[in-house]
Amino acid sequence: MNSTENPGGPAQSEENDPATEAAPLTACESQFSTKSVVILVALALLCAGAGWGLGERTHNFFPWDSAYVFNRYRDEIDKRPSELRTGYLNSKVLSTRKIADSKNAAIVYGALGGCLGVALGLLGTYLRAQPRHAKITATAGFLLGIAAGAIPSFALVPYYFDNFNPRSTIALPFLVHFGLWAGIGAAAGLALSIGMGRWRDLGRGFIGGMGGVFAGTLLYHLINPTLYPLDPDLPVPMREISRLVAALCVSLGAAIGSCGYLSSVRPGDPTS
Repeated sequence: MNSTENPGGPAQSEENDPATEAAPLTACESQFSTKSVVILVALALLCAGAGWGLGERTHNFFPWDSAYVFNRYRDEIDKRPSELRTGYLNSKVLSTRKIADSKNAAIVYGALGGCLGVALGLLGTYLRAQPRHAKITATAGFLLGIAAGAIPSFALVPYYFDNFNPRSTIALPFLVHFGLWAGIGAAAGLALSIGMGRWRDLGRGFIGGMGGVFAGTLLYHLINPTLYPLDPDLPVPMREISRLVAALCVSLGAAIGSCGYLSSVRPGDPTS
């Protein structure tokens, strides 16, 4: 045990030095440095590109077009009187589309959520400087992201098609998009918190990710109608550029929201 002499006073131990004890806390407080934020934004852009690329390969994996439905239900359609066949085909197209687009959306948004979960989980382990936890954190982030990105599609996509009509306002597509994307942000925030070992701040990561995605959803609904004012606001946007804009807004919103809310409190703060 080392000691330092105090002129006119007793020797003090470095082990009991308040400055020494406070050093780890100061290091924790500086986890979100400028370099970390740059890495965060770069990862968000990379995840947006990766998720968009995977989605472009799979967003029509389950078909629902008229030709597909006609071939699948040909025998049933032929049994109908000729004047009723078109109406029956259209009803089958709509019911098939709800199921197919639910699965397609689950693949697209599950892929995006998985990419973000892995990336922010690994970023958390980097900030924590404990790479031995990387595999566990990446796996947890991947599973959380896939589940949170995919599951809402099976409820919200059918809801959209059941309720959308030409007189619908922007509120319906906005709420459906936020519902589809909010889980991705929440999972990303949880993965970042887990990677950093900030178990008491899981709620902050959850809320920060969702809040960031809310802002990203707003941004998407400002950008996309400006680019393509005549396009319908589908759960999975109909154009490649629109899908890329959606992926960018969700990824950046989730990453920045998670980072911002977690950095607003000191690790270990009893109010966190």
